[in-house]
Amino acid sequence: MILNRAKDNSCSPCFSRLRDALALLRPPPAVNGRIHTEYLKIMERWKWFERVRCALRYRNGPIPLDTKGCLSDKGLENGRRMIDIFQKSITLFVAQGNASGDRSLKQVLKGISKLLAERREKLFVPNVIVEIKGRQQVRRLPRTNNILEQDFRKMRRHARRIRGDGNVERMVQKDGVGYAIVANLEINEYVRCVYGGLDQIVGRFAEVATGSLEKAKALFRG
Repeated sequence: MILNRAKDNSCSPCFSRLRDALALLRPPPAVNGRIHTEYLKIMERWKWFERVRCALRYRNGPIPLDTKGCLSDKGLENGRRMIDIFQKSITLFVAQGNASGDRSLKQVLKGISKLLAERREKLFVPNVIVEIKGRQQVRRLPRTNNILEQDFRKMRRHARRIRGDGNVERMVQKDGVGYAIVANLEINEYVRCVYGGLDQIVGRFAEVATGSLEKAKALFRG
């Protein structure tokens, strides 16, 4: 209907681009079949990704930065049992033959199963209590050093400079979103794409609608 009513503008470059865009909504049967096949592969991978998340006890949502939490003996045992169930699922899936699932996915899952077996004793371990200068303390596991951890450490260092002491957990939990935005100003590509340049930040924020600012305030308030 759109194309029929726009015949008077059929020579317009915009009309040509619109026609191409609309054509993508109804691809030929052969293309549609490939899209559906790829969709099924993606959904299969997503299903296994969610299983990995569940087995490793990863939360599907905001992760609190509290470093004082610990698992009970029951929680540790539940974690180990979930890993065992997940590995059995991988074994059954891989053994089904080429008729079920694509070969690359099975190779990935076998690699994951191997890593889980190698690092089983490090995934869910009891908290070790040691005595230091006559006082009992929980010895925490060494933390990772990935990009997210590095960003969290930057936030904590910034909070310590502001407060002048190490009691920063509450501040980081409350204002972590703001710290992340400020930290992004050190990334030249981010500044260029979002603001156009450091000297244009004021102008960009002046263009933001009042309703959007209210939604942003709600984020900062948690």
